[in-house]
Amino acid sequence: MIFTIKKALTAAALGLVVLTTSITTYAADVAGVVASSTGVVNATSAAGESRTLAAGDKVHVGDTINTKQAATAKLLLSDDSSYALEEETSFNIYKYSFSGVENGTEFAHFRVDIGTVEATSGKIGRTYKGTYRLDTPISTIGIRGTVYLVQVVRDSAGKALVTVTTLSGAVVYSSVVNETGNSPIPANTSIGTITTDANNNIESVLVGAGSSLSQSDTGAIEAAISRFT
Repeated sequence: MIFTIKKALTAAALGLVVLTTSITTYAADVAGVVASSTGVVNATSAAGESRTLAAGDKVHVGDTINTKQAATAKLLLSDDSSYALEEETSFNIYKYSFSGVENGTEFAHFRVDIGTVEATSGKIGRTYKGTYRLDTPISTIGIRGTVYLVQVVRDSAGKALVTVTTLSGAVVYSSVVNETGNSPIPANTSIGTITTDANNNIESVLVGAGSSLSQSDTGAIEAAISRFT
């Protein structure tokens, strides 16, 4: 299985309007702002209300941000994390809370249903790593001080293929047991730290920097590990 993750286009090439003001304290339901955008970017609130987004607009807890064809958006959240959305991506801020201090009360829970997101972790999860998660249709990703890419594509039947690529730090990739309960990791493959359950089925994989892992929605690993030079 071959996958392609598009390289980010420079702001200069696209004439982006970029927000440079740092994030300050917002209302409890405000997660952050749109730092930059190109093309048509929309947000749908938890209540189902839709609005168009541009640089400087706030994004709220419960929002699903959708980039249309040839559109991109970069979100800067209040914990200094950022999420760069490529075209035709759906990114949901499912739960999010950050009071400005790292004391264990902070949490972040996101979901990518389709598309490609480059995530750079911020203060949430830096100390209390279990408070951060990103879900895809078939898996959950945790962080270890990380910059990573997650890509979700679907075939004509709507089945998902998820690829996670770690650029720095590491991610914990969960839900990788296939339908038969057998190990989905090919023999003689080195991925990092593998966590198994009582029946020796793989529960999660620690994907280190310079590595990527792909999983189909049947649970099988389509492409195991690629080391970058």
